[in-house]
Amino acid sequence: MVRETLSFIFVHSLVTLFGYIIWYKFRLILDNSRIRVPYPFQWGPPTFHAGEAFAMMAVSFVSLIEVRFKKFLFAVTTLNT
Repeated sequence: MVRETLSFIFVHSLVTLFGYIIWYKFRLILDNSRIRVPYPFQWGPPTFHAGEAFAMMAVSFVSLIEVRFKKFLFAVTTLNT
């Protein structure tokens, strides 16, 4: 009984100690003036331009075809050798 109580006190004190250490490190990060969490819409509202969206889709499509074509060429060249 005494042994179980002592082990509980030891474990509880370790958990409390690690909790304080974690909280201390967290406060160090929060209090640092160089680290700042940006607030929403800090640089204005988001904008959408359809032309840019279509350009990105076109680039993605070209990249997809290019990669598949390279894999196809690699497979064909390895089969012929």
